[in-house]
Amino acid sequence: MKTGSQLIKRMFALMLVVAICGTMVEAQNKKKKPVTAADKKRARTEQKSRSAESFWLDKMWYGAELHFPSFGNGTFNMSLSPRAAYKFNKWFSAGVVFKGDYYYYRLDQNTTGLYKYENLNYGIGLFTRARIFSGLFAQAEYERSTFKVDPQIDFNTNKIYTTKVNQPYFNVGLGWSSGLGKWQTQIAIYRNLLDSPEYIRGAWDLQFGITYNF
Repeated sequence: MKTGSQLIKRMFALMLVVAICGTMVEAQNKKKKPVTAADKKRARTEQKSRSAESFWLDKMWYGAELHFPSFGNGTFNMSLSPRAAYKFNKWFSAGVVFKGDYYYYRLDQNTTGLYKYENLNYGIGLFTRARIFSGLFAQAEYERSTFKVDPQIDFNTNKIYTTKVNQPYFNVGLGWSSGLGKWQTQIAIYRNLLDSPEYIRGAWDLQFGITYNF
């Protein structure tokens, strides 16, 4: 008849064997699988995706400005300028800007009554921006915009016809940006160095805007 001490020894031995076997199985399962061509391709794709995401989030900034509206003599104008720029460093950036101009005209004709006309003009340009200190920045921007101007009424067809013109603008100025985190607001004033009497927009341009990651 087996004594109690012998049973305990055998139980400990059995437990030891089970523990060793379990460790061996776990180690076998944790062995590194062979790297296949598909695994390498997937790793490269993931790395490119992370790099692209880092580029768009860290190296780029985005913004949009609302130009101070103008009105008078039966006209109203408001402009919006979304933009995106690449940051060469924390002081200097350059990018592209799009311009959208909304114009409203009211044409009073003594004999035929009141005519209303509105259109949307567009433009595109390049700009550079440099931080001077804190929130102060300087900016230079060149753009070309297309406008439909000089609305005239054809009383035979009762339609309004316009003339299309294309104008270059070279705006330089200063602005101030402030805010918390990546979102900031800004105010800026620019002067068109190419201004002349036939230009659609005024020589001075006051803008209010918002930026992300500037």
